[in-house]
Amino acid sequence: VAGGSALLSPPNTPGGPLVADGPTTKHLPAARPGDPAHVVAVRAAIKDLGYDGFDVDHPPSDLQAQADAGDAIAEVKLGMVKRRHGDCGAANGLWEHAASVLEPMDPPDEGTWNARAWLGRALCSLGNGHADDAWEQVQHAWVMGNRPEIQLLMAFAKYDQAVAANDADAKNVAYALLLTAEHRKDARVHHALALWLDGLGLGLHQDAAIH
Repeated sequence: VAGGSALLSPPNTPGGPLVADGPTTKHLPAARPGDPAHVVAVRAAIKDLGYDGFDVDHPPSDLQAQADAGDAIAEVKLGMVKRRHGDCGAANGLWEHAASVLEPMDPPDEGTWNARAWLGRALCSLGNGHADDAWEQVQHAWVMGNRPEIQLLMAFAKYDQAVAANDADAKNVAYALLLTAEHRKDARVHHALALWLDGLGLGLHQDAAIH
């Protein structure tokens, strides 16, 4: 792994000591947003995120009927099933409607499922290479949503935005968000981060890979 990275820059304090640690890169094409390999790696990393509160692999047999009857929470769950099977188009239609019906804050149960709908939309956007949309959508999930997963998605989206724009300040923000995700005590987030780093050929430290 090459030391240092043109893709991510470690934050340094102006006038202060240089940061000894920093990100690394193998300079893989997958590290560049817009490269076909990048979308493949991102989708692999995020495929198990966004399924809180529901066993997406064993949905109830009447879930479609519940959604058809106008149950907005059932629509969010059905959207999760659709996304699990690769149909973000159908999932987004369900989530968009559910998010317009479910109150974002009160009562809490509705707010939680509203946030899950927005997180699902953001995950689909990122998986389709639309980091700007993902960044905007995930903001709606922050208050009532799964913050470790939301913050990780923000890190991935900010990375794509920063590298595409070659924005040094945004790269620093992305690096900080990735470091925060690394220290989360959340096995699913840690696994997704490890897959993302491996797929893009990146590391967060000069001398150690994430475990």
